[in-house]
Amino acid sequence: MKTIIKEKGLSNFAYIVLLSLVSLIFLVKNQIIVGTAVNATIFITAYFYGFKRAAIIGCFPSVFALVYGVLPISLFFMIPFIILANIILAYVFLAFKNYHFFVQAVIASLAKFVFLWITGVFILQKLLDQNLAFAINSMMSYTQLITALIGAIASYIFIKIVKLKN
Repeated sequence: MKTIIKEKGLSNFAYIVLLSLVSLIFLVKNQIIVGTAVNATIFITAYFYGFKRAAIIGCFPSVFALVYGVLPISLFFMIPFIILANIILAYVFLAFKNYHFFVQAVIASLAKFVFLWITGVFILQKLLDQNLAFAINSMMSYTQLITALIGAIASYIFIKIVKLKN
């Protein structure tokens, strides 16, 4: 199955990149919807194309989310960490490839969440009042966990549909 998708190579990959970027521009400026689309795209890309291409996918959405107002400007300094968290999501997902899809996805989602939580605690507490830092970090890291888990479900459904059609 994966070979069928890989044979089409770069053209399918380009469509996935386009989907992740267009979802940021045309969907409602809702972090849950956009985050779910981005995380689903990372899971799908990792599944069909591997780590390198999934890592590439993980680099762009945060910048576009900032530009299009999905990510508040006050959190611009978190972008490199969100990018790294997306790369961690893809890496950990593939590191557990011998397990069921949902085991892979939950472990990867938790790894992303823990990384963002720890990063947020250390960075935000240095820049902001401790109570405000905690509130922002909770919002940021828990939202990322929720969107990663919903994205996993969406990607699983997408992968099953693609497998049925091929």
